[in-house]
Amino acid sequence: MNARLIIALLITVIMIFVYQLLFVKKPQQEAPSTKEAVVAEQKEQVEPEEPSPRVATEQQQPKEGVMYQDIVVDTPLYTATFSTYGGRLTSWKLKHYMDKVPMHPLGTFVQNTIGTIFGRKKVDETPPQPIDLVNTANLQDAPLGIMFRKGEMGYDERIPFVPSSKAVTLNHDGEEKILTLRWTSPEGVQIDKQFTFYADSYQLDMEVIVSNPSNRGSIKETLELEWTSEVSTIKTQYRGFFGPIYYADGDYHTIKKPKKIKDEGEIVKAMDWFGVNQNYFVALIYPSIQGTNLMLSTDAQDIIHSTQLSPLELKSGDNEKISYTLFLGPKIASLLSQITPTAKQAAKYGFLHILAVAIVWFLNFTHTYTGNYGLDIIILAIVLKILFTPLTHKSQQSMKEMQKLQPEVKKLQQKYKEDKQALNREVMELYKRRKVNPFGGCLPMLLQLPVFYALYGAFLNAIELRHSPFILWIRDLADKDPAYITPLLMGATMYFQQKMTTVSADPSQAKMMTFMPLIFIFIFLNFPSGLVLYWLVTNVLTIVHQMYINRKT
Repeated sequence: MNARLIIALLITVIMIFVYQLLFVKKPQQEAPSTKEAVVAEQKEQVEPEEPSPRVATEQQQPKEGVMYQDIVVDTPLYTATFSTYGGRLTSWKLKHYMDKVPMHPLGTFVQNTIGTIFGRKKVDETPPQPIDLVNTANLQDAPLGIMFRKGEMGYDERIPFVPSSKAVTLNHDGEEKILTLRWTSPEGVQIDKQFTFYADSYQLDMEVIVSNPSNRGSIKETLELEWTSEVSTIKTQYRGFFGPIYYADGDYHTIKKPKKIKDEGEIVKAMDWFGVNQNYFVALIYPSIQGTNLMLSTDAQDIIHSTQLSPLELKSGDNEKISYTLFLGPKIASLLSQITPTAKQAAKYGFLHILAVAIVWFLNFTHTYTGNYGLDIIILAIVLKILFTPLTHKSQQSMKEMQKLQPEVKKLQQKYKEDKQALNREVMELYKRRKVNPFGGCLPMLLQLPVFYALYGAFLNAIELRHSPFILWIRDLADKDPAYITPLLMGATMYFQQKMTTVSADPSQAKMMTFMPLIFIFIFLNFPSGLVLYWLVTNVLTIVHQMYINRKT
């Protein structure tokens, strides 16, 4: 294998490794767009005041001695829990998605042994639990809380909401039910939070209906609806993205380091929808009023507040309804686009999204026949190897010819050992005379790099690949190999391949190349096992092809 190719490959893999650890793409810390809000409704809207970050106060704490009731909503897809404190959502558990896969005994043994040696914690062997898209612990921090910025409504969420039902159950496809939570102030102001659930969908429709009694004057307010997430509780074996997302000015935006949001908060104007990306899952809110403001902030407890601001104007005896469509589930583009066409942006597979989509499509296609994504990855590697065979064959022949020139190269090394510039010039002249391209071995591997990177993005985002088993100890292709067998095999094949093909005119380069397999093993230890499997199979196929060429020549 050409030394320059190995170095280029190493740099590329290191870049992916750094991306995996640090997410190179910087968070957006500047206020995004400041263009005027575009109002979707026909009636005239009141421009809200420039918001400032909300600070938790004593009035937001649950009132001592008051018993707040939980209302459980059970559907075939999820179990949701709402509290009469603020009508907030305290839990949204996805029935078909667990937080982890039980580790194979071999993987447990290896991980615990390494943990003992390096003083790490042992493998958590508690039973898997359903994924909960709500991760805040305190009632006052739970999502879907509402506030009124000016305080003219007299809203106090310590006064319990009254539910229309103690529990809601949906069993059949096409079934839908409504839960209403009603809050009434001593002055007669009434606020209804009405939720519509669907048995066969992760969609949730929400309406906030505010009624101003006839004995009160006109009110101009700003209704705030927020989604909250606690950063410090996010512990996952994956290195995907967790953080606020929003769509504004025709672009999809992410805040990849929410802890670095400015202390005074950040304002997004003309926002279409917002939410929180949670690796393979998303909580997304699409307001009926388009072009409103969004405020992003964090507090001392590492809680991310994504707060949407809706202008509200009520005359005496009037009422107004503001609607929202929510999606709380796996990032599947076809489902998200049912909320709004641009919502599918939340299901992107990274930088090489288009290529990653093609790869996932191919894996899903073959999966209908194999039922095993590990086998599908092997088939993908074989198909791509066949497609690249003409280029690979030509490059391997070129490498073989370069090996035949090694005796002459060594003579030149002896002759020009004191003048490396002259040595390089004479070696290149030798290759030119013999019509050998020293870079001929690079192209096939360089063509594989976009596939490698796109596949990496797919493993971090495609819900189909999450918790997909292969064989024996590999129970999750999107997670690392817990026994580190595939990275070791990959390193061994790389070493064998290197011995078959490496040609270097520089002895120091040749010595460096000897350590390359070890470096790659170390880097690949924590990569998704499916990605390592793909590289391993590609190496094996390349070795077989090279052996065939060697026998022919």
